[in-house]
Amino acid sequence: MPLRNHLFLVLPFLLLTAHATKEETPSTFRPGKDFALFFAVSNYDQWDKLQNPVKDAEAIAGDLNKYYAFDTMVVRNPTYDKIIEVLNRYTERTYADDGQLFVFFTGHGYLSTAKEGFFVPKDGKNDVSQRSYLAHNRVAYLINNIPCKHILLGIDACYSGSFMRTIQQKGDIGKRPGETSTAVKERFIQDMLQYKSRLVITSGGEEPTNDKSQFARQILAALRSRGGNGGIPDASDACPQEYGTANARGCPDADDDGVPDQSDRCKYVAGLARWQGCPDTDGDGVPDHEDKCPSEKGEIALEGCPRADNMILVRGGTFQMGSNDGEADEKPVHSVTVSDFYLGKYEVTAAEFKAFVDATGYQPDADKWGNSWVYTDTCKQQRGVNWKYETRGNLRPSSEYNHPVIHVSWNDATAYCEWLSKKSGLKYRLPTEAEWEYAAGGGSTGRTKWSGTSNENDLINYANNAGNKDGFATTAPVGSLQANTLGLHDMSGNVYEWCSDWKDTYPSSAQTNPVGPSSGSYRVIRGGSWVNDPQVCRVANRGNFKPDARFNFVGFRLARTR
Repeated sequence: MPLRNHLFLVLPFLLLTAHATKEETPSTFRPGKDFALFFAVSNYDQWDKLQNPVKDAEAIAGDLNKYYAFDTMVVRNPTYDKIIEVLNRYTERTYADDGQLFVFFTGHGYLSTAKEGFFVPKDGKNDVSQRSYLAHNRVAYLINNIPCKHILLGIDACYSGSFMRTIQQKGDIGKRPGETSTAVKERFIQDMLQYKSRLVITSGGEEPTNDKSQFARQILAALRSRGGNGGIPDASDACPQEYGTANARGCPDADDDGVPDQSDRCKYVAGLARWQGCPDTDGDGVPDHEDKCPSEKGEIALEGCPRADNMILVRGGTFQMGSNDGEADEKPVHSVTVSDFYLGKYEVTAAEFKAFVDATGYQPDADKWGNSWVYTDTCKQQRGVNWKYETRGNLRPSSEYNHPVIHVSWNDATAYCEWLSKKSGLKYRLPTEAEWEYAAGGGSTGRTKWSGTSNENDLINYANNAGNKDGFATTAPVGSLQANTLGLHDMSGNVYEWCSDWKDTYPSSAQTNPVGPSSGSYRVIRGGSWVNDPQVCRVANRGNFKPDARFNFVGFRLARTR
């Protein structure tokens, strides 16, 4: 089913009656009702690697969250078992009667000689046995068992059109005399709301598709139109590729001369859809208003513009720091104001720390002291362990260098910041304790108990903590679980994160940009980790270690002053 002809099926279904306007923010939508789940495979064990599936999934997920307040989860490079596990987890969830779920697969596909279609997971074998592939009929069965009333399945993979054999196709609902196209779409939405809905869109028929997906591009263009003039994102909101012709009818008239034409190219107007020929500075594959980010190093002119260093602009504000629900060191609750700052979207990875050590020959504290703490059947110090090792004291394979770096001290984290600052010309540092808690809880409004949620039953979607319910026995690759409302991943769970402050008791008076005492014995750690229960992973919980301490559950995240 080519998207160009059928995109109107996608977004009205996804958005139902929650249409966005250019002035609306995600807070105006339907919290706890709209979900999106992405399975994206770029790096395969045996198949050729792809460049775009994970990027495409992240871009679509980001726009659904940013413009329509969808609760999104991107599962990057999942194995066969991981896909089944996550789908089963969504089967166990509770959904509102008018709730909706978008499930999207992107990666390699396979078509057997019997015309049976498959999605290829990360560990799919490069053979003809098909046992390691996920059959379309298996996907259909699992999706149908999810107790959400309205589900849309999207598949962006070679031969994905063969999925149509597994469902009953619904015909065109038809246009009534005198009815506008927008009215037809609205009627379609209301029709779908009455019944249990299961729809599917795919990137093409039974043929190979390109790594650079036009399917994903069209979805992004329609999402970013915010519904265009009709209030419903659809295919008409993706402007034609050629300007200056009749095909440009309905495209944004950016220069206000009354004619959508060549002169409207590269007009950076916030909220408009897509501009042919404009520079794609944020690398998401769609030239649009978000590309207003200037290329000058360290500068950002438009709030929300992505950065190559994965730093997110956190707008400052005032919040109540601390908690009465935890230990004594979380009290008293007091008012704190922080200024704008940048914070890393992810925890620093083993790969990033390796680049630092390789470039400088730096000797971390684990090497100086000759050991670090690991966990096998008990927690113990093990000689020879450093940043190259995983939680159990085994050498970490390079394929897992996308996990947060561990066995690093506060001294090591600070040295990394100093090196990166000198290398880039920007001033990287560790976040202050106040900045960390402010960002983890979601900023100044809509604050949450954990990073991303105040519902402990929903915590497995945001935090990798004790137990395997979240899908990870120890550390997880950074960004594996959902981000909080600011787009920050893993601030609850995965690994504790070093902050810049010396540990001290809280003052009772209001504070502005507090940095902690000038000296002390222990540095602050925040966020809890893969070994901790939910109570410890609260955003208000405080921990501390000596600056040269190193453990298998402590890492760090970068900050930078704007």
